[in-house]
Amino acid sequence: MKLKPSFLFISLLLIGISLFAQKEGNIWYFGRNAGIDFNQNPPVALTNGQMNTEEGCATVCNKNGKLLFYTDGIDVWNANHQTMPNGTGLLGHSSSTQSAVVVGWPDHDSLFLIFTIDLQASSNGLNYSVVNMNLQNGLGDIITKNIHLYAPSSEKITAILHDNSEDIWVLTHKWNSNEFYSYLVTSQGVQNTPRIQAVGSIHNGFLSNTLGYMKASPKGDKIALAKGFTGLAEIFDFDNQTGQLSNPLLLDPHLRTAYGVEFSPNGNYLYVGYSDSLFKDNFIYQYNLNITSQIAINQTAVVIKHYLRWGRFQLGDVWALQLTPDERIFITRRGLSFLSSIELPNLYGINCSYKDTALTLAGKICDLGLPTFNQSYFRPINIGARNTCINDSARIFLTDTTGVDSVHWVFGDTTSGNVNSSSAFFPQHLYSQGGSFTIQAIYYADTLIDTLTKEIQVVAHPQVALPADTSLCADSLLIQAQSPDPNYFWSTSSIDSSVTVNASGIYWVEVSNACGRIRDSLRVIFDTLVQAQLPASHVLCTGDSLLLAGGPTAKAAYLWHDSLTVNSRYVRNAGWTWLQASNSCGVTRDSLWVDIEQVPSIFLGNDTVLCQGDSLWVDASFSRASYLWQDGASNPARLLRQSGLYQVNVTNLCGIGYDEILVRFDSIQVPNLPADTLLCIGNSLLLDGSIIGPATYVWHDGLNQASR
Repeated sequence: MKLKPSFLFISLLLIGISLFAQKEGNIWYFGRNAGIDFNQNPPVALTNGQMNTEEGCATVCNKNGKLLFYTDGIDVWNANHQTMPNGTGLLGHSSSTQSAVVVGWPDHDSLFLIFTIDLQASSNGLNYSVVNMNLQNGLGDIITKNIHLYAPSSEKITAILHDNSEDIWVLTHKWNSNEFYSYLVTSQGVQNTPRIQAVGSIHNGFLSNTLGYMKASPKGDKIALAKGFTGLAEIFDFDNQTGQLSNPLLLDPHLRTAYGVEFSPNGNYLYVGYSDSLFKDNFIYQYNLNITSQIAINQTAVVIKHYLRWGRFQLGDVWALQLTPDERIFITRRGLSFLSSIELPNLYGINCSYKDTALTLAGKICDLGLPTFNQSYFRPINIGARNTCINDSARIFLTDTTGVDSVHWVFGDTTSGNVNSSSAFFPQHLYSQGGSFTIQAIYYADTLIDTLTKEIQVVAHPQVALPADTSLCADSLLIQAQSPDPNYFWSTSSIDSSVTVNASGIYWVEVSNACGRIRDSLRVIFDTLVQAQLPASHVLCTGDSLLLAGGPTAKAAYLWHDSLTVNSRYVRNAGWTWLQASNSCGVTRDSLWVDIEQVPSIFLGNDTVLCQGDSLWVDASFSRASYLWQDGASNPARLLRQSGLYQVNVTNLCGIGYDEILVRFDSIQVPNLPADTLLCIGNSLLLDGSIIGPATYVWHDGLNQASR
């Protein structure tokens, strides 16, 4: 039966997203074996969960709301509540605020990614594992486990759809830093290079400050987080097309702790759970997100609920807040067997209708945490657009078609004529020009009709140009990327349009927009004044040569004294040699003198005999040599006064020379002839004038023998 027109708008308002809500978040497991099934209306408690966790947990269903698996960040249980193969030893922690979140792998219906966060900035940090639901007869198997991304991290993680309604942003926050690490999950998997942004306050101090949830708004336009025992919360604008965070606003109600955060389904309000101090009262605050200044947004704070402390042991304390598929916000009350709720979170102040006992847990107990989800599971039906690039075929679709019978599209491209509209369920449209276009979808679901609009930006594929490779004589270089696109990521991790570098190397920049990514690079070489450097004055041996090297030709130009321009050469002749070296930093010159030397050639003289009292000067001098005589003397020359064999070794860099001389010193001897004597005629007398040693003899008549 058709509804009367007067009831049409009211019906749509009341049903809201419930009619079209995605069902991936329809089953929850959390706390001490507690669970909820939202596939029934009203939802009912589940008691078959095997997970017993203090804080972090995650659950995921298929699009029809059928349970696939759940995890505490360490173990993974399948739909039969059995531990999945390889489903132990994940690197999360059951006492990490958000130990895990599960996201589907885009364009791979059977693959899921489990991102895990370790406890209190421990060394495991952020990791992910891959589940293949086609294995184990549809119960799933972990095929890749604990792929490390970074550490240390706060206990915070959230996931939200990219603006194209297919890719997924996964956001975390580094510890001891104000940096967000945002990973984009595409059909290719987890992009290796995260978008790193320093924005907002630094997360540091006591490790208890790592506690607290991070959430994305269902529409994907804001991010909020709680900062544990600082008692502070923060909210940021988020561009889910570029991943850019901006406009940080600090929420400070001057209380002791901040833990749970959650957005209203329409994104107009933020709810934060605080406590006054350790072992004291608890509060839930509401903030109006239509305010954009820090002072003003704090002034919008409304206390939705003030909990008087039940006792010292934290029984009934407020911890996690989580949006539900039926547009409520459930609230954990530690140690109790029921959940509290905010029944109408889209309404201002106490009109949001706090309910203390919203759902009993059939005897099971809640603790600190509720499951962490891809927050897009709870967003209203919307228009999705992919490939919105000039001259590409843009894919247009509804983000959820559950119950939708038909759709009529208007693409907002008046220049396209009669192809500006379509009644296809999943149409494509080619935008030939860039700019803003408003897409309209009129969709029908049984007796209901509604109209959605979405403004899209059609842009060209990314372009970027860096300067040519350069060599320069300077301390630093400013590299400016020329691109019409605003999203930069450099090899230095900078996200500015330019970087200053001061070391030689290859630098690249990656520019991205909705149409993809492109990268350009350049090589930078920092020169210094090249030094022409020759050795000191050098001595060569006859026939030898000396290799002179100026340096690598890539660094400088060289000019020698004889006009050669090579970077190295041999020298074989005596004389002056000079070298000139030049590069972009200037010109230098050096020179050296080359001597030619030979092996020592020594002559001390012929062997000789001298008279006693005489002396003989012998000289073995040779250039650049050392001397060693037979008696150990080292002087080059010496005066000889004693008989003997004199030997000398003369050594220089070319070899050793040797010579010797025999010298004898004699005294004068007078021949001894007899006294005058008379001889008889016919007789003779033997006269002997010989002396000891060699001598020459001359008699009065010229005879030259020793005796006669």
